[in-house]
Amino acid sequence: MQLKINGTTQEPALESPTLSALLASMQLSAVRGIAVAVNDRVIPRSKWDDVVLVENDRVEVIRATQGG
Repeated sequence: MQLKINGTTQEPALESPTLSALLASMQLSAVRGIAVAVNDRVIPRSKWDDVVLVENDRVEVIRATQGG
């Protein structure tokens, strides 16, 4: 399945087509301070297991950073 992840088309190998599986494959599922949007809709962490990804979905992962 092709997904556009942070603007780049990729074909991640996923155990299941869920957002949580994608983030686990990216080693981000346990990382705090990230926000995720699928097709321009922000998905709360509590719903990551419920979101089923389909061909050509757009996923944006944003990490909070500190600085000044």
